[in-house]
Amino acid sequence: MKKRITSVLLALALCLTLLPTAALAAEGDNVDHDPHAGIALTMQDNNLMKDSSTWTPDTISPPSITGYKGYLFDGGTYYLNENLTLAYPIAIKGNVKLCLNGHTITYAGDNESAISLENFGDDSTAHLTLTDCSTGADHLGTISGGKGKVVMMQGPSQLDMYGGIITGSKGNGVLVSSECTFNMYGGKITGNGGWGVDISEGKFDMSGGTITGNTSYGVHVGPYNNDNSNVFNVSGKATITGNGTEGTAKNVYLGKDQTIHVTGEFTGTIGVTAQNPSAETPIVTPNRIGFNQGTFTSDDGAYGIDSADDNSGIVKLKAHEWKYALKSGSKDTITATCDCGAEGGSVTIKAPDADKLTYDGTAKEATLVPNGWRGADVDNSMITYRYNSGDSTYRPTDTTTDAGEYMASIKLGNGTPDETATVEYEIKQATLTAGDFNFKAPNSLFYNGKVPDLNPEKLFALRSGRTGYGTITAHYYLENGGSDEVTPCNAGTYTVKISVAEGTNFKAVTEPKLTNGSWKFTIQKDTPTIEVTETNPQITKGQPMNISDWAKFSSNTDEDAKLTYTLDGDPTGIKLEGTKLTAENNASTAPTFNIKVTAEETKNFHAPVEVTIPVKVQDKAPEQLPGRVTQSDMTYGDGVLPDPVYTKPTGTTEVTITYTGTLRKDSSEYNSTQKPTEAGAYTVTVTCKTSTDVYTGTTTFTIAPKSIEDMTVALKENEFVYNGTEQSVTVESVGELTAADYTVTDDNAATNVGTYTVTVTGKGNYGGETKATWTIAPKELTVQSATVNFKTYDGTKNADVSEVKFNGLVDDTLIRSTDYAVKAEFDSADAADSCTATVTVTLKDTIAAKNYTLTNTDCKGSAAIKKASQTVTIPSGKSITKNGVGVDISTWASAAGVPGGSEPGKLTYSLTGGAYNGVTLDGTVLTVQKEATAESIIIKVQAADTKNYEASEGKTFTVTVTNKETVEISVTYADKTYDGKAIAPAGTLTVEGDKVPAKDLEVLYESTDGKGYNKTEAPKDAGAYKVTYKVADSNENYTGSVTRAFTISPRKVTVAPADKNMTKGSAIPTFELTSKDLVAGDTLKPNKAPKFSCFEKDNVAVSTSTAAGTYTITWTNMDGTTFDNGNYTVTTSATGTLTISNRSSGGGSSSDRDSHDSNPVIKTETKNNADGSTTKTETRKDGSVTQTTTGKDGSVSKTETKKDGSSVTENKAADGSTGTVKTDKNGQTEAKTALSNKAIEDAKKSGEAVKAPVEVKATKNSSTAPTVKVELPKNSGETKVEIPVSNVKPGTVAVLVHPDGTEEIVKNSLPTEDGIQLTVNGSATVKIVDNSKDFVDTRNHWAREEIDFVSARELVNGISATRYAPDATATRAQLWTILARQNDTDLSGGANWYEKAQLWSKDKGISDGTNPNGTINRAQMVTMLWRTMGQPAAGGSASFADVPADSYYAQAVAWAIENGITAGVGGGRFDPNSTCTRAQIATFLARSMK
Repeated sequence: MKKRITSVLLALALCLTLLPTAALAAEGDNVDHDPHAGIALTMQDNNLMKDSSTWTPDTISPPSITGYKGYLFDGGTYYLNENLTLAYPIAIKGNVKLCLNGHTITYAGDNESAISLENFGDDSTAHLTLTDCSTGADHLGTISGGKGKVVMMQGPSQLDMYGGIITGSKGNGVLVSSECTFNMYGGKITGNGGWGVDISEGKFDMSGGTITGNTSYGVHVGPYNNDNSNVFNVSGKATITGNGTEGTAKNVYLGKDQTIHVTGEFTGTIGVTAQNPSAETPIVTPNRIGFNQGTFTSDDGAYGIDSADDNSGIVKLKAHEWKYALKSGSKDTITATCDCGAEGGSVTIKAPDADKLTYDGTAKEATLVPNGWRGADVDNSMITYRYNSGDSTYRPTDTTTDAGEYMASIKLGNGTPDETATVEYEIKQATLTAGDFNFKAPNSLFYNGKVPDLNPEKLFALRSGRTGYGTITAHYYLENGGSDEVTPCNAGTYTVKISVAEGTNFKAVTEPKLTNGSWKFTIQKDTPTIEVTETNPQITKGQPMNISDWAKFSSNTDEDAKLTYTLDGDPTGIKLEGTKLTAENNASTAPTFNIKVTAEETKNFHAPVEVTIPVKVQDKAPEQLPGRVTQSDMTYGDGVLPDPVYTKPTGTTEVTITYTGTLRKDSSEYNSTQKPTEAGAYTVTVTCKTSTDVYTGTTTFTIAPKSIEDMTVALKENEFVYNGTEQSVTVESVGELTAADYTVTDDNAATNVGTYTVTVTGKGNYGGETKATWTIAPKELTVQSATVNFKTYDGTKNADVSEVKFNGLVDDTLIRSTDYAVKAEFDSADAADSCTATVTVTLKDTIAAKNYTLTNTDCKGSAAIKKASQTVTIPSGKSITKNGVGVDISTWASAAGVPGGSEPGKLTYSLTGGAYNGVTLDGTVLTVQKEATAESIIIKVQAADTKNYEASEGKTFTVTVTNKETVEISVTYADKTYDGKAIAPAGTLTVEGDKVPAKDLEVLYESTDGKGYNKTEAPKDAGAYKVTYKVADSNENYTGSVTRAFTISPRKVTVAPADKNMTKGSAIPTFELTSKDLVAGDTLKPNKAPKFSCFEKDNVAVSTSTAAGTYTITWTNMDGTTFDNGNYTVTTSATGTLTISNRSSGGGSSSDRDSHDSNPVIKTETKNNADGSTTKTETRKDGSVTQTTTGKDGSVSKTETKKDGSSVTENKAADGSTGTVKTDKNGQTEAKTALSNKAIEDAKKSGEAVKAPVEVKATKNSSTAPTVKVELPKNSGETKVEIPVSNVKPGTVAVLVHPDGTEEIVKNSLPTEDGIQLTVNGSATVKIVDNSKDFVDTRNHWAREEIDFVSARELVNGISATRYAPDATATRAQLWTILARQNDTDLSGGANWYEKAQLWSKDKGISDGTNPNGTINRAQMVTMLWRTMGQPAAGGSASFADVPADSYYAQAVAWAIENGITAGVGGGRFDPNSTCTRAQIATFLARSMK
């Protein structure tokens, strides 16, 4: 190559006749023929020219292509003058035209391609036009080489091929990638090792030329990455034939869903193979009819070409319909034939070679051998196997490894018919050798008297993972111990041999046994120890000892060995004979001597290490003195301690008396032969010695401290007067004692008034206590003056004092309300500019107040009482009829002064807003004549000035003038559950003043859920409705209407297979559905006919011969079943019960005999609970469960739960009370309880409620709520009863069910921690209802629980169904009404909504009934509540700074504090005049009831 390039460079010096630029006449045009045909070319001496000049080689190595280096063709026209061999590939950049001129470019390098069309340095499109230019008709110029392809198109590029040959790649001829276009107008692509053209997401237009002789496929059409972006267009005389190898045609391969498009008139020939051919999927689609006149053939002999009948040119592949049969006389060969006459060859299933059919742990599989096979694809994975392990029965298997007989099969066909070829062969058992096993010798074995764990399966493992041998038996032989088999236990080395039982894959091994020289293991001798059992032993002179148990032999076995004891040396006076040790009188007692212990080595034990035992020699022990030693106790200071009393032994030569003990004064130890004198606890020891023995004796005694109880304590000073500082006393003397003999404790220092005691306690030699008292007297205090505040008239003489001054205070230590109370009262309650008040001060019983005594209690002050404002309340919504009849309007407005004060000023009414024709107001009588023209009248009202009130401002209100009078209509409706009956009002329909008969009202019922109900008749079907009552338009005098909403909820029913009964031998009953709780006369129609099954066992249907018992009826098509009746919510259950009984044969009914056997207990469990109770659980055959719990107090609770979810619980309490709770399968619960005399008596004694032995769960809807019937013994009187409720909350209430069926909320039913408490007299039936209202503005409010409590009991209602307005104020009339409701007062009737409550509050002394529209403050709220409760006395007084003791509300506040109703607003304040909110009212009321 270097030489050729050199010749090119030398030729630059020559004068050349160059080809002009216009030599390629059609350059840049879209042509479909060779642009050089017929052009005379001037041949040059140079081998490659560019644009009429000799080409100068230039290389490119773009950084974007790692390791790439190529010759750069950078635009222009190139043509060959001779063959050219290149070391680097050609890189095309820009628009390049290459004329081969009949010559060859050969790429000899290792790069992927000979020519690359890529992005080499800019974003332009690489465009190569390839032609030949030679005069020969075959245009034989050639480009060859490339490891993967000849031409690689990568990135935006275009190749136009008019002539030449692309050949010689080990891979593909041309790769057409994404964004690339290959237009083939002529030339040939041939002789490539892969595909001629690989379309990889690019576009290939072929309108001429030939693709042939390529090894894999001529053209490969994707897809790649599941992308159908490949485009393959054909037209003209494009020819693709003769590709593939070994007689297999592989021309065009169409991947999944790929198609050949005929884009122009096509007359060529193309062979096709498709990935997923079908009769529906075209493989060729022309752009229009008539384009496709060419020939398409099927490369795959299994398919034919199916052209459309409509001459559209659409082409599809059609498969042969092969039929399969066993070759005649053969079981292992299948042949294929087609009705069209085509032969599909044969395929044979072949057994493994005979020399390989001995077990070796590998699979021995059959193989398929095709012979000209064209039928369905077959491979060895289609072969199935059956295995015969020796019982002549073949069973399916997935493996062919184990020894045994096999049958291999392959089945072909699509059922018309199928054909199976089989071959049988046997894998023989292998013979074991010692070399087949790995031996793992056990290690670290030491003699322990036992046979070690020598499991052969752990010692031996078959090499190479083979399996299927029988049980291994190990045989052991002691090395150098002969040929006898032994049990390995004793220490020594053992040889192992094995015999093996026959297994699946191996023959048995018996004799000779398998072994080799390495199959050995050793049991080593144990190394025992000598354990010393007698530590620090001592021997007494003259007393021989047996020392055989001073040590013991210790090993890993229970075996013992003889121990030998010997003296270490020759100690004086010591003898050891065997194990008998003696110390004679001449033996030394100091220091010690040693005894050595040893043992000998044995067959299984090494000799243990010698041990030494040191032994101490002691003299003979002292003996006890004859008789007792006694010593008298004494008290400190009573004289000298007497001598101890004892008996001397005969021959006593020496006596020693020693005293030991602990001194009381400092806990120091005493040890002396001198007698002790100070207080303490002592021991005296007497020792007597004779010539041969020593005798001792001891006793204890005490020197008690001297008592100081009768000694006199002298104080320096013992009377003081309070001065605000700590004062203390000094002890001057205590009898004869010194300061070191006593301590002073308790009250020797104090600050406050009182009598104190000083305690003096003796110490050291003195004990006991003596006392003295001293006092601090109160200081005199004088009330100097008081400042009285002015006030606004409030109807009382109460005065408020802002300041009290004292003479004699120490550091202003008294706090008002805490330490002293101030009460002030004006001489008169009436308003005046200056009013005298008497102020009284009382000291309280506090520590600070007790430090003073008042010399006076009263003083005078003065202040003004100003006139109060009066409130005028005006009406709204008033109207008057034009009829000339006067109407008294004196009560339309009202004036209110202060509560409890004088009467407000007189109201005056006047017309305002202009003149009114035909309207007069005479005092308080308003008259409107018929001829009046005004549609409304404005009236001004004002309260006059009085002694105690300022005149009010004038207020106006509007009166509507009507031809008719509007009346108020009252009616209520309650929601209900569908019962087949038309709905009716929940209460009485009334009209204000009975001015219009209720029966004359018009009524209209309408649906509000879109169901279109609009009738005067009351509805009965489920839905949401509203009803409107109105005065008929024809009524000349009155008008008015009211609308109420209500809901009729669907009824809950359960549909299930009906339970059936039959007698054995009779006909099977007809199975059907049944509905519980369906209203009489109603039906439920399913959307499909029900189907049932009933099996006695394992899908065997019950029959007339089925044994007696219970069987499950199953509704098999329940899923998806719906019903057509909107009045019901349907729950479906899939099962029912068929009960089959035996025929009666006398001797009693079969039901008596079989009632238990047909539903026996199949499981019983008993559990002992932590509280001492026992629970027994029994499960029966039908799935029902009975649970009985017996308490250690004798109480019993029994619950039976059915399979359908229904249950019955029966309870008996230890006190004799009983209870029953029944819950049906729909969840409806009824309970009944009878309380015993004992339970009631015990509860009344303790002041608690009787707890009923039942438990229920509250519901939101009264119709589904549980009912509880409570029965008391006769003459029990009113009794508090607690009904346990599992989900109790503040809004849970008891609803009393009257005998006539009407219901009433029990307002004093109180939630407890476990349930609801109410008072019962005799008996009562109640429902437990969750009546919580869920107001949206109380969900996160601090008073939510209290609001839930009062609203659920309908004491305080919300301002709407969803809002309560907790922080809004309340009026006096509203509070009267709330308290009246609490006391079950009838509030119906009255001139307005609050009149009956107003009269009740005045009658009961709760309020004076004035100012109904005035707001309530906290003082008024507490006072009215206190009065409602009967004005109970409080145990103390109010402790708030802003609650004077003489105020009208002081006792009420004290009562509220004592009963936990209020704790004030913080900071020691009650804030009596602050407005009371609706939340506070709910809180006060709820706490008072609880």
